[in-house]
Amino acid sequence: MRGNLAAGLLDRSETGTAGGGEAGGAADRERAVALWESVIGDARRVLEDDHPDTLLARSNLARAHRSVEATESVLADCVRVLGPDHPRTLTTRRDLARAHRAAGALPEAIAVYERAVRDSTRKLGDDHRLTRTMRGELASLRRKLVTMATPYGPGASHRVGRTAD
Repeated sequence: MRGNLAAGLLDRSETGTAGGGEAGGAADRERAVALWESVIGDARRVLEDDHPDTLLARSNLARAHRSVEATESVLADCVRVLGPDHPRTLTTRRDLARAHRAAGALPEAIAVYERAVRDSTRKLGDDHRLTRTMRGELASLRRKLVTMATPYGPGASHRVGRTAD
């Protein structure tokens, strides 16, 4: 029950559907973190550290924190326990790319997304929802990187060398 509530709060804070704009999103994120920490405590006590449900809760907590380090740790455990091609492992790899993106490490995010898309395509297929989602996020990130690298990004004047008449 708490896991479902925490997931809902985390989703609301990430999509901006929480009341109160940015402040509401941050409040929902804080509540989600507290709930995931509680869920993880219960899962470790009842299920053990390597149980898939414990890994899922840890992955969601890392996502709530937007932490590269925590997501890398969960990813390593998912690979070890579930295997590199398990859907939870693939999703956690996507979460790592998102954490890098949130930290402003765009080249690292692109590298992780590229591997995640390659693995997901091989395991789940080209038309799987996760594969399509990751491919779209990768394309968006590449566009952002190109836009940041050009002097003619959004809002820039395209009339270089021209003066006002």
